[in-house]
Amino acid sequence: MLTIGYDYEDDKISESAGFTEAKRHSNAVFTQLLGEFGENRYQLALRGEDDEQFGSHTTGNIAWGTDLSDTLRITASFGTAFAAPSLIDLYNPPFFGFPTSNADLDPERSKSYELGLSGQHIGINWSANIYRTTIKDLIALDASFVPQNISEAVIKGLELEAKTKLAGVNVGGQFSWIDPENRSGGPNDGNVLARRAEQTFALNANKSFGYFSLASNVFVSGRRFDNAANTRRIAGFTTVDIVGAYKINNDLTAQVKVANLFNEEYETVAGYNTDGTNVFFSIHYQPAN
Repeated sequence: MLTIGYDYEDDKISESAGFTEAKRHSNAVFTQLLGEFGENRYQLALRGEDDEQFGSHTTGNIAWGTDLSDTLRITASFGTAFAAPSLIDLYNPPFFGFPTSNADLDPERSKSYELGLSGQHIGINWSANIYRTTIKDLIALDASFVPQNISEAVIKGLELEAKTKLAGVNVGGQFSWIDPENRSGGPNDGNVLARRAEQTFALNANKSFGYFSLASNVFVSGRRFDNAANTRRIAGFTTVDIVGAYKINNDLTAQVKVANLFNEEYETVAGYNTDGTNVFFSIHYQPAN
């Protein structure tokens, strides 16, 4: 399957008082080819973008996968990316005289490699992926919450996932380990990138009882550092969410979600508390026909 497309993006700041620049547009053409031969499947993609402010950039990716057996599959991919800083990052007006933006920001450019293995054994669907991403001019907030470029960063990671059914309950788990490293060559070289948890784990379960269904999610986050110097440490945390749903008819479902059930007090940015226990009620309408 061959896909060819054109993308036009027009960014504008509607409340532009104080902005030295309040609009920007970009044009892009892209193409993607999906195919297979034998047990192999492949994807080839290419994108050429012309940004009004940052000029022309070409990115793309290539991916391949094949079945090693009836229950085992291997995949590999390589891709490049380009991301321009937002108008907010570039030109947001000062706040009571303090800067909140950086007009000298450069766009991010990255290269990513990924290798994955997935399979199904003894009733368990599982996958394991490793990846490495090198980012030039990574945009990150400094200690004063002003965006700055980090000349180079390397993020390495491992992702594990498994799903199965136990006593009629659908159970799934995901574990992520990342090594987000500052490679700028400056005083923070070798440090962990700010505000990124190095380990996270999620466990979810759900079961239906006729018109009722019940789901739960446990999320565990490891520690993170709040600053580039890694001198301010933010502790890890665990949250539990529960969702109950009732199917009123074929078109309507009522749902209640209790988030942060045990009122865990935690932060992902030092000094900024997150929500305690909160309850959401919603009605979902989806026509059956």
